[in-house]
Amino acid sequence: MNILVVGGHFYNKGAHLMMKAVVDELSKYPEYNLFLSPCAGTKEQIKNLGYQTIDYPFKHVTDYRGFEIFYYGGFFLKYLREQYKGKFPVDKIDAVLDVSGFAYSDQWGKKAVKNVNKLIEFFKKRNAKYIFLPQAFGPFSSAEIREGMKKAIDNCDLIIARDKDSYGMLTDIVQSKKIKLYPDITIKVKNHEKVIKDISNYSCVVPNERMLDQGREYWPEGKYLEYVNNVIKRLLAETDHNVLILIHDKGVGDTDLANRLKENFPDENRVIVYYEDDTMKLKSILGQANLVIGSRFHALVSALSQNVPSMALGWSHKYKMLFDEYEIGDFSFDKPKDELFNTVLQRLLNDESRKKILDNISKSNLILDKKNKKMWSEVVEILNS
Repeated sequence: MNILVVGGHFYNKGAHLMMKAVVDELSKYPEYNLFLSPCAGTKEQIKNLGYQTIDYPFKHVTDYRGFEIFYYGGFFLKYLREQYKGKFPVDKIDAVLDVSGFAYSDQWGKKAVKNVNKLIEFFKKRNAKYIFLPQAFGPFSSAEIREGMKKAIDNCDLIIARDKDSYGMLTDIVQSKKIKLYPDITIKVKNHEKVIKDISNYSCVVPNERMLDQGREYWPEGKYLEYVNNVIKRLLAETDHNVLILIHDKGVGDTDLANRLKENFPDENRVIVYYEDDTMKLKSILGQANLVIGSRFHALVSALSQNVPSMALGWSHKYKMLFDEYEIGDFSFDKPKDELFNTVLQRLLNDESRKKILDNISKSNLILDKKNKKMWSEVVEILNS
């Protein structure tokens, strides 16, 4: 069976982890061959992760102009650039797994939903199955987006929400047995390698440039940086931890934000800006932290799934829903709440209360692992049907 994974790429650590999770699970089945669009990354990256390339360069559904150009002109574009060429005929794909993560919502607009319906139609004409693996969905306010999502649900084979809010937003559009609820697939991706040799006893602060634009509606100007600076100050004052300002996604935005935070502590050698390009090593770094306070969703998944007490500063419902899975919903903030923030931070900084939090997270991970196994069994059943 030939399976194409769409929605993932190597330019975002969360997307990379989702592609890795698919390989880890489906490589157990020797009859499955896994493929990516050549647009997902370099040929070397694709091969090293365990994928092959199809001979058609699909772009991500949220790359609005690029998606249309490549969707309609991919046959010609693949002859113009070597990077767009692949070896396996797209017409021989038997199933598609969508790991877009967070692409279908008001935030990304009607074009992303319109584009995924084009993909579904393209592959259904070739008798291929289309499955949305666990991701965040919604909200869906406009009639046009709701209509588009109903079409996607009707025509796909399975659509899995990774949180209760997303599940509710999908079932509010249409009641369908195709709609399921399961946790994020990256919780099972593990790496126990000790990556940082010269720094020990550290906590991680993971900034996100999106907090300054997409999160601006919820976090008044300057408030987000105030909270993060407060976290660093208290880690320095109340613990002996080193503080890694961890750049989770390489790019100008997160890098500049990390450097701005460091500028507030110019003479403090315990505060270190750190970047790791290797996605699996990055997960290991997060897994060996004492605490993680962050705004990158998959950094928080990586931490919690490895039993690391964490706090989220975000704006989307996906953060709160993730923390609800671990029964610590109060540890996720989608807007400033000064009194609760200080209370939660104190619980994280206190050794005794942190151990209790860690025990609860560990118990939750046992439950989530079972749900993850059940989800994959459903997916495999559909693939083999």
